[in-house]
Amino acid sequence: MTSTEFALQAVAARYAAGIDRRDPELLRSAFHPKARLAIPAMDVVMEGHDQLPGVLQPLSQFEKTFHFLGNTRYDIDGDTATGEVYCLAHHLKGGQILVSAIRYQDTYSRRDGEWRLDDRTVIIDWNHTAATVAWS
Repeated sequence: MTSTEFALQAVAARYAAGIDRRDPELLRSAFHPKARLAIPAMDVVMEGHDQLPGVLQPLSQFEKTFHFLGNTRYDIDGDTATGEVYCLAHHLKGGQILVSAIRYQDTYSRRDGEWRLDDRTVIIDWNHTAATVAWS
């Protein structure tokens, strides 16, 4: 893995942690100030640091979320890159778990030495719901 690929994976990890911790500043840190986030399945488009934390609002219905990042693929060209990151997003609500199979389709750029997202499209391939087991 190259240092650039590692830096791009760190961007994805900041995004996932920002979502799971409901931390708007951590979420923003994954994006350049005028970046765009689109979730076509939910008819959502948000642009810029002011709007991006709005993605956290619909998640308030869940007790917890847990994003597990998987496969990554990047095409890097100097200070720009495109990529796809696989994710299993777990959403806990009332004894049920909703698992979403997600592919993030991303455009990145490096500015002042730091890689961040310019554009992220969240593709939800499918959802699965199951009962959870309480641990005592």
